Amino acid sequence: MRGADHAAVEVAAFLLTAPDARLSKTDAGASTEVLAFENASVFVVDAAPETIGLDRAEAAIAGEIAALARDGPGEEEMVRARNNLESAEMAKLESQWGTASAIHDAAAYLGSADRVSAWVSRHSRVTAADVRRAAREWLDTANRATVVVRRETSSAVGQPSLDGPPPAFRSEPAFEPPEVQEARLPNGLRILVVERRALPRVSVRIRWKVTAMHVPPGKEPLGLLTAAALKRGTTARDSASIDRELSSLAASFEASGDLESLGLGFDVLSRNLPPALHLMADMVLHPSSGPKRFADDKREWLDAAESAGSQPDDFHPAAAAIGFGPKHPLGRRPTGTVASLRSIVAEDAVAFYRRYFRPDNAALTFVGGITLGEAERLARAAFGSWSGAAEPAAAAPPLQPESGRAFLIERPGAAQTLVVAILPGVSREHPDFLPLTVADKALGGMFSARMMQRIRQDLGIAYFANSQLWPVAAHGLWLAYSPVQADKAAVALAEFDAILRGIGGGRPVAAEELALAKQALIREYPSAFEESPSPADLISRQWARGEPMEAPRTWPRRIGAVTLEEVNAAARRYARIDRRVVLLTGDRRVAEEAARAHGLGGIALLYPDGSR
Repeated sequence: MRGADHAAVEVAAFLLTAPDARLSKTDAGASTEVLAFENASVFVVDAAPETIGLDRAEAAIAGEIAALARDGPGEEEMVRARNNLESAEMAKLESQWGTASAIHDAAAYLGSADRVSAWVSRHSRVTAADVRRAAREWLDTANRATVVVRRETSSAVGQPSLDGPPPAFRSEPAFEPPEVQEARLPNGLRILVVERRALPRVSVRIRWKVTAMHVPPGKEPLGLLTAAALKRGTTARDSASIDRELSSLAASFEASGDLESLGLGFDVLSRNLPPALHLMADMVLHPSSGPKRFADDKREWLDAAESAGSQPDDFHPAAAAIGFGPKHPLGRRPTGTVASLRSIVAEDAVAFYRRYFRPDNAALTFVGGITLGEAERLARAAFGSWSGAAEPAAAAPPLQPESGRAFLIERPGAAQTLVVAILPGVSREHPDFLPLTVADKALGGMFSARMMQRIRQDLGIAYFANSQLWPVAAHGLWLAYSPVQADKAAVALAEFDAILRGIGGGRPVAAEELALAKQALIREYPSAFEESPSPADLISRQWARGEPMEAPRTWPRRIGAVTLEEVNAAARRYARIDRRVVLLTGDRRVAEEAARAHGLGGIALLYPDGSR
């Protein structure tokens, strides 16, 4: 097709097969793709028509293409298509790979690498008449073929050899973490802004300091369920109208939460920020409390809870119950159990919202093409009328860790046994946090770490073996884990203990390991800021945890200042076999034999959520 029609055909592809678009309503199971080459393009419609059959699917596809060529799209369709396609192009530019791809495409299809801006904004100039004309000229013609693809066995092909030495690496540029600017509205709402003017795109998160200590016992998912219900509807908008607005704005609202906070967020083109922010404000300030809508959310969560046992590697709920105690707020699964979900009614969510979803308990974070002044003005217009003060959370009770040395989540006949060593850890505020973070990297946080080298490389009994610090509230855990061959569980237990004894003093972290661990922590840090959604989440969660806003800027320096003596002293304090508890997930007979062989004695059975 001609270059001028390329963007119009891409818009046509979106109009045909986007969610709730023309072909999505025909059960044809279709998707579209425009394959562009230097001098030609191919418009491909893929269909998997199990429901209606091949002939009806072909007729449906041809009919929708003919209608688009005859009548063209409506203005509402065009607004939705422009917003979604341009938003997707802008999102690509936030990664190095996407930027390189856009530069290549601008050079290949527009004739100059300097025309990246014109390339990524190409859909904004397409009109309904352009789409109608392009569909008539290029799509609604006899110049097409139907190909039925049947499964076949692929054959191996030889790998080409590389001739000549590889090019030299360029020097590594210095990374400057972003500056977080702050303001506060009269109602107490905090405004946090990271300005990134390169792209006209903004990520927005609102987050509340609602922790596990706020949630009543026996109703663990109440916080997450309340946050998720905000998307269901408002006093002025039902769920369907919200979905239509979001689709038109190319925005998708997502609720999130953990043991330390709850949030709601979206990503959108800068020009669509004001209406998207007002939509968020309507959700937050005027949520609908209809029992029917709440019941819909509850049903979805119940379905997820009832299938939770199919997640064999999700050991964190059980580890929390063991390390913090099954009756402690931190030891209870935030997503709840079937019983806790069934106990929650709409009135619980309404009361929870009124207690804690208040402006003085919230922060509104913007990352992208926006200044602090612009963000404050928009926030004041959208959230300025919000009022009220949040109730304080109940004081955290003392930890009540499970008594026992070994626990099992039973999975009969499992081909692997997940081995988890649970040790006491620290909070982020603890003086040992940074040294222990470096020690954890040397233990199991990178490919060259001790666990990976011993369990995977030397013994070959698992694909990976990792460790992680899990700091929450005023407490924390240190976890080491690996899914090993089922019959190698006893071997893994012995190796885990040997590795822990080594890093705990028998074979202290060496200077070379320290350098690699610190280098990994510093070099992987910039990736958290490459795309706007990641820093928006990071900064809003950091605020909820009470960390200073300059923490991202000082992270490389603080890690770099950790000494070898501090790392080994922290490792000695926490890598202690006498305080280690083992969690196994797998076949009961295999696990019990491994526990006996390792001298752990009896093994207590747990459900996946950590309950007995």
